[in-house]
Amino acid sequence: MRRLIPWRRKAVVTGVATDHDPPEQSVAGASSSTKLFPSGIKLLHSPADPIVDIVFVHGLTGDREKTWTARDGSEPWPKVLLPSELPPARVLTFGYDAYVADWREVVSQNRIGNHAWNLLTSLASYREDNDTVGTSQCLGGLVCENRPERHLQNIFRSARGIVFLGTPYHGAGLARWAELLFRSIGVIKRTNTEIVEVLKRESEVLARIQESFHTMVMARSWEGLQPIEISCFYEELPLPGVGQVVPQESAILPGYIPIGIRSNHIDMTKFSTIEDPGFLAVRGELRRWIREIRAIEGNALSRARQDLDGLAVASTKGAVTVPARPTIGGPPRRPATRRDFAIAVICALTLEADAVDALFDYHWDDDGPPYDKAPGDPNAYSTGAVGRHNVVLAHMPGMGKANAAAVAANCRASFPNIKLAVVVGVCGVAPFSPDGDEIVLGDVIISDGVVQYDLGRRLPDCFVRKDTLLDSLGRPNAEIRALLAKLKGVRGREMLRGRIPGYLDALGVEPGLAAQYPGTAHDRLFEATYRHVSEGMLCEECGCNGRLVPRRRLAQDSPRPAVHFNLIASGDTVMKSGVERDAVARKDGIVAFEMEGAGVWDIFPCVVIKGACYYADSHKTKAWQRYAAAAAAACMKAFLGHWVPSLPVHVPYPRNDSFVGRTAVLRELQQQPLKSASQARVALFGLGGIGWVDPRHEACPDMSVFWVHASNAERFRQAYASIAEECGVPGYDDPNTDVLPLVKRWLEKKDRGRWLMVVDNADDTQLFFGQPVGPVNASTSSHEGNLGRYLPECSHGAILATTRNLQTGSRLTKGKRPIEVGKMDRGETDQLLRTRLDGVDISPSESTVLSSRLEHLPLALVQAAAFIQENAITVSEYLRLLDKGDQDLMDLLSEEFETDGRDSDAPRAVAETWALSFEQIQRQNTFAGELLSLMSFFDRQAIPPEFLTRYSEQQQGQEPRGELQLTKAIGVLKAFSFVAEDKGHGLDMHRLVQLVTRKWLVKKGTIRQFAEQALSTVSQVYPYGNYENRDICGAYLSHVYAVLKCEGTGSRDERLARALLLHCAAGFLYYQGQWKDAEKLQVQATELRKEVLGEKHPDTLTSMGNLASTYCNQGRWKEAELLGLQVLETRKRVLGEEHPDTLTSMANLAFTWNSQGRLGDALALMQNCLDLQQRALGPNHPRTISNLSTMKKWQKASNYL
Repeated sequence: MRRLIPWRRKAVVTGVATDHDPPEQSVAGASSSTKLFPSGIKLLHSPADPIVDIVFVHGLTGDREKTWTARDGSEPWPKVLLPSELPPARVLTFGYDAYVADWREVVSQNRIGNHAWNLLTSLASYREDNDTVGTSQCLGGLVCENRPERHLQNIFRSARGIVFLGTPYHGAGLARWAELLFRSIGVIKRTNTEIVEVLKRESEVLARIQESFHTMVMARSWEGLQPIEISCFYEELPLPGVGQVVPQESAILPGYIPIGIRSNHIDMTKFSTIEDPGFLAVRGELRRWIREIRAIEGNALSRARQDLDGLAVASTKGAVTVPARPTIGGPPRRPATRRDFAIAVICALTLEADAVDALFDYHWDDDGPPYDKAPGDPNAYSTGAVGRHNVVLAHMPGMGKANAAAVAANCRASFPNIKLAVVVGVCGVAPFSPDGDEIVLGDVIISDGVVQYDLGRRLPDCFVRKDTLLDSLGRPNAEIRALLAKLKGVRGREMLRGRIPGYLDALGVEPGLAAQYPGTAHDRLFEATYRHVSEGMLCEECGCNGRLVPRRRLAQDSPRPAVHFNLIASGDTVMKSGVERDAVARKDGIVAFEMEGAGVWDIFPCVVIKGACYYADSHKTKAWQRYAAAAAAACMKAFLGHWVPSLPVHVPYPRNDSFVGRTAVLRELQQQPLKSASQARVALFGLGGIGWVDPRHEACPDMSVFWVHASNAERFRQAYASIAEECGVPGYDDPNTDVLPLVKRWLEKKDRGRWLMVVDNADDTQLFFGQPVGPVNASTSSHEGNLGRYLPECSHGAILATTRNLQTGSRLTKGKRPIEVGKMDRGETDQLLRTRLDGVDISPSESTVLSSRLEHLPLALVQAAAFIQENAITVSEYLRLLDKGDQDLMDLLSEEFETDGRDSDAPRAVAETWALSFEQIQRQNTFAGELLSLMSFFDRQAIPPEFLTRYSEQQQGQEPRGELQLTKAIGVLKAFSFVAEDKGHGLDMHRLVQLVTRKWLVKKGTIRQFAEQALSTVSQVYPYGNYENRDICGAYLSHVYAVLKCEGTGSRDERLARALLLHCAAGFLYYQGQWKDAEKLQVQATELRKEVLGEKHPDTLTSMGNLASTYCNQGRWKEAELLGLQVLETRKRVLGEEHPDTLTSMANLAFTWNSQGRLGDALALMQNCLDLQQRALGPNHPRTISNLSTMKKWQKASNYL
C-alpha cells in the first residue's frame, strides 16, 4: 500500500526554485560481487514552477522505478503519466534495499528505523532546493510512518498528505508471503529476519510504529498545523498461490478514506495508461489535495521561492504525498435530510453561484438523490460541504430585494435549521471607507450591518429617508457580531485575508469561470461629478476620458484583495451616481451598495459578503464581475472556516414570549452557580401548572440547553436518543448501543462546552433512584430503574430539574433543597391577565378579584383568559360563572393530589376553572370534549395523532368527522391550553388536566365508557411487535401501559380488545428480548381469551403457543414442552394435522425437544412436520425450506453423537 506524506520547502534567498537531479546513492555491498541497489532520491519530473512535491516510496522487495513500471512499460508511470495530469507537481522516487532474502547476493541488514532515517535525511538534504510529496507501499508505508519524533521538524511541518497502497496497519499476511517466497527459492543464503518479524500480526515493532505515527499526526493539531490527509488503497484481487497479501481490514485506517484497486498486491502499483481505474483513483486523490494546497497556502505561484508542500504515496512497494483538507474534525457526512443543513448561501447571479459552487469541498448532489423541498417551494438548490459545514446554495431567479426575500423565505421552509445565511455576490463600492482606507475593485466587503438607504417617503419635492439608520434592519445577531469582532482584529483579519488568495488561485484555473484578475488598467475611478458619456455602452466604446482619481494601491500589478468590515446599503435600485454615492457614504458610513441583503436580513441570521465590481457610479462595467464574484466566494469560504457552530438547543417547545413575572424565582435561579468548578444541580418544585421558568433564555442565555422528558423510562430514553441523533453522537445509530450511557459519556467530555440539561417532570423517585428491573441493555424499556445514574456529572454541565415531588427534587440535587415555585403575587397576576386579555377591558378591581378567586395560579389565569377571549364575554360575566362551582369536585381533586404527595389543600380553583372550561368546550365543540375525555386515559406525553384519527373513524351512529373537524377540535383544546403540540407533532397533556378531566367524567357518569374507548383505540392502532414496526411499538408502549390500567364497562368487546392489546404488546417485548415482561402480558392475554373465546379458539391457542415459546427462551423447557404439547394436540383436533398453525406448533415442539437434548425425538417430529408441510404447503414454501435446513443441521449433529 502507498501513502502520502507532505513536506514544506524552506525559502531561499534567490527566490528562484532550482531543480536538479540529486546524486543517486548506493548501498555498498560486502564485496565487489555484491550488486548495487538503486537507493536514495531520484527526480522523475520537475515543472518550471512547482507547487508541491510527490515522493514515491516502494515496499518489500521493491525498486524505486520498477515498482512503478507496468509490465509492458519501459519507464515508471509517475514519470510518464503523472506530469500531464498534475502540471504543478514535482515527482520524485526514493529507493532502499528492502529485500528480505536473496539467493545469490548478501542481503542488507538495515532495519525499518534505518530505512526511515535514510529517507528523512535524504529529503532534508534534497529539500534545500526541492519540496516533497510522498507515496508509499507496504513496507514503504512503514518506512514513512517510522520517522523520528524530534528530528527534522521542518519536514514534519511541511507534510501535507499520504496515500497508502497496500500498507498493513494491523499486521499482514506478508510474513506468510515471505515464507512462501523462501520455499519457492529453495536455498537461501541470508534473510533479513528483523523485517520479516515486523510483518507478523502481533509484532510489537509494528505496534510501536503505528503508535508513533498516530502521535505525530496528533502533534500537528497540537501545533496548530493543518492535519495530514490520508487515503488508504487496498488490493481487491488475490496473488496467485498466496491469496490477498494485505486484506482490506489490515490496509485501512479508521476515519480515513478507503479505496479499492481491482488488482493483486504486486500489480496494484503498476499502471500502463491514464484510463487505468487504479491510476484514475490515485490521480483523483492527488489532484484534489493539490487544489487544496493552492487554496490553503494562498497565491503560491506569485510568491518567489515559496515553501513547497509535500505529498507522499506509499505501498508495500511505494508512497505518494498530498495536502490535507482544511477541515476541523474531518469531513462532514452527507446529511440524511434537508433538516441537517445549517448554512445557506444565496446568490443573485449565475456567475456568483458558479464561484461558490466551485469552492465546495464535496457536492452532495453527486453522491445521492437530490433533497426534497417543502410544499410550494420553487427554489433551485445545490448542496455540498465547505470545510466542516454542510451548505445549501440557493439560486435566485433574478436580482433584487423582493426575489431575495422570496428565496430566503422558501429556503427557510425547506431547510428549517439554517443558523446562518451568507449573501454572496458583487456590489458597487465607495472609493474610500469612513476611516480613509482605499477601496479598489476586487476588494471584499463584509456587512457590519445593512441599511435600506432608499427606504422612506417620496414627497412632491424631495425624498425623505427613514431617520433612524438601523431601525429597518439593524445589526447582525450576537453570534455573528462576536465573530466579526474577532476577524476585525489584527490576527483575525490577517488569517482571513491570508486564505483568500489561495482560494482565488483555485478558482482562476477552473475552466469556464474566467475569474482571473482583469488588471489595474481596467480599474478606473472617475471624479464623482463626471458622468458616463453614453448609456448602454462601455466607457472604452463611448470614449469616457474624464479625470481619474489617483489610486495608491494600484501601483502594484495585482493588488491583494483587501477585506473591509462596514455598513452595506441595500436597496431596490442600482446606485449609479458618484455624487449621491459620496453623500450617502459620508452621512451613514456606508462603503458598498447592493440589492439583495435587505431581503434576506429579516428572515435568517445573515451576513453579506460582496466583491467590489464597480465604483457605484454611472461608469458601471462588467469587466470585474467574475473576479469580484470569485473574491467574494473565496472570502465566504475563508469566513466559514472561522464559523464554529454552537451546540444545538434541544428543547421541544418554542420560547414563551408572553412570560411575565416570577422575578423572585428568576433572581434565585440566576444566583445558582450554573457555571462553577463543580457541577451545579438545581430543582424547581411546585404544583402542576404553577408556571415554570424558561431556562433557555431567562436563566442561561449563553449555554446550550438539552430538554429531557422524565415522566417515565420510555420518554427519558427517547429524549436521550433524540439528543444523540441531533448532535450526531458517534455510535448513536448502532442498534446494539445503549443510548443512555452513550449520551452521558459524550456530554461529560470537556470539549462539549457549557451546557444545561433540563430534566422535566421528574416526579417519580423510584424511577430515578429505585433498583433496575431485570438486566439493563440497549433495548431495556422497564418502567422502573436507577435512571439517576445516567445524568451526566461534570463541572462544565448543569442539571435543572422540574418536579411536583419535593422528595425527588431533593434527591436529584443531592440533598440541596429545591427552589419552590409558589403562587404569583398581585402585581405578577395583574401583568399576566393584561397580557393575555389584550383588547379586553379589565379594571384593577376585577383583576384583583379574579386573581384572588383563582388563587393566583398562572395556568388557571391563562385558561380563564382563554375562556373569556374565546367566548367574547366580560371579566364580570366570567366571575359570575365562578359562583356556580361544585364543591364536591374540589374536595375530590384535593384528595387526589394528597395521594401524589402534594399539599393537602391543593389549589381547588384550578379544578373549578377547568370544570367551567370543560362545559364550555362541550357546548362549543362536542367532538373536542370527546377528544379531551379520551386523551385523559393515555400517557400524558407524545399522544400520537393516529389515536385521535382512529377514534374519529370508528364512532358509529355519528356524522362523518374528517380531518377538518379533527383539526378544529384540537384547535379548541389548544386555545384553552389543555393540550400542546410537541416537536414531534404529538400532543401533550399536563397530568393535572388528565386528573381533572377524569373527575369530571366521574361526575358525568361516562368515565367507564371513555376508558373502554381509549383501550379499544390503542388496541386497534398498536401493531404486533416485530422488526418492521419496532419504532412505532416503542413509541406507543407507554400508552399501552396507561390504558391497560383503566377499568371500562367490562363488555365482551372491551375484554377482547384488552386481550388483543396484551397479545401485540407482548410480541414487542418478546422481540426486544424482555422475556419476563412478555410472559406477564401473554399470561393475561391467554386467560382473557380462554374466558371469552374458550380454550379451543384459534386466538386462544395462538396466545398459548406464544407463551410456550417465551418459556422456551427462558430455559423453562418442561413448562414449554407441556404447554406446547397441549397446543399441538388441540390444534390437531380443531384445525387438522395439515393446518399451517398445527405445523408451526409441531416445529416449535421439535425445537423444544432439541433444546432439552432429546435430539432423536426432535428429528422424528421435525421429519413428520416436513412430510406434512411438503404435502400441504409444497416443497418451495419458506417454512418448508427453513425446517428442511434445520433438519439437515440436526442430522449432521447427530452423526457426531
